Amino acid sequence: SSGINAEYGGVGLHQVRQPSTLCRSRGFKSLDYHNADFTAANLELGRINWDELYHSCNTGSDGGDFGECIKATVLGVFEKFSKRKAFGRTKKRDPVLNRLKRRQKKLNSKLKSAKTRLAHQ
Repeated sequence: SSGINAEYGGVGLHQVRQPSTLCRSRGFKSLDYHNADFTAANLELGRINWDELYHSCNTGSDGGDFGECIKATVLGVFEKFSKRKAFGRTKKRDPVLNRLKRRQKKLNSKLKSAKTRLAHQ
């Protein structure tokens, strides 16, 4: 009863009509589970009335809509109790190190081609 009408990620579950769009835009991969509050997430998942969710989402005969609703529901709960991953570099690499890495790669390539030439003689 109260579980299905709870707010997850700013979207009421009774309003979720396109859960695949929600899952694609903020996917499970974007969440950092290392510091997630699994106890709170499990309690929240336990409060959900899954029968009511099933009846409100199961509009197709194959049950595919219910799977999407489950995905959107679980994603919403974990968005609430975990942080997003930080993407990209936090600090730039040293330009001298970059130059040395490029030089190393070039020399390794030359060494490999020289070894190949010697092996074919």
